[in-house]
Amino acid sequence: MENKTNWASAAQNGLILSLVTIIFMLVSTFVKNGMLLNWIITIAKISSVITVLFYIMKRDSVSAGGRTYGGSFRYGMAVCLCSSVVCTFFLALLYLVIMPDTLDQMLQFLYGQLENAGIGGLIDYDTMRKALPAYLCIGGFLNCIICGLLFTAIIASFTKKNVLPFSETDGQND
Repeated sequence: MENKTNWASAAQNGLILSLVTIIFMLVSTFVKNGMLLNWIITIAKISSVITVLFYIMKRDSVSAGGRTYGGSFRYGMAVCLCSSVVCTFFLALLYLVIMPDTLDQMLQFLYGQLENAGIGGLIDYDTMRKALPAYLCIGGFLNCIICGLLFTAIIASFTKKNVLPFSETDGQND
C-alpha cells in the first residue's frame, strides 16, 4: 500500500473540482433574482463539491489499494489546493477582465456605507480600488482552502482503509 500523494492525479482532479465550483460561481454571479435562489445555488454548490470530492477521494483510495485516513486526507487536500489555485485565478480573471464593473459596484456600495457611518473621508477610494482585487483573491483562496480542509477531514474518514492498530495483517474491518 503506497501512501504517497500523486500530485499529477491531484492536479487533474483539482481541475475537475474547480470546474464544478466555477460553474456555480458563474451561475450565482449572473442570477440576480433574490436571496432564496442564491441560497439554493449555494446549497447545490456545496453538495456538488462534497459529492465530487468524495468520488475523487474514493476512486484514489480504491486505485491505491486502500489508504489510511492520513493518506486519504493528504490526497484530498492536494486536490483542494490545486482546485483553490484554479478558482483564485478565475476569481481574479472575473473581477479584473470579465466583469470589472462589478468591482466598481462593490466599491460604490462600500464607500456609500462608510459615508453613511461618517468615516468615508478617512479612506482613499483609489487605494481601495487598487487593493480590493487582491483582497478578494486572497479571501477566495483562503475560503477554498478552509472549506477543502473541512470537507476533506470529514470525507477521509469514509474513504480510508480500516486497519486494526495491533494486527499483523492489513485486513478490512467491517
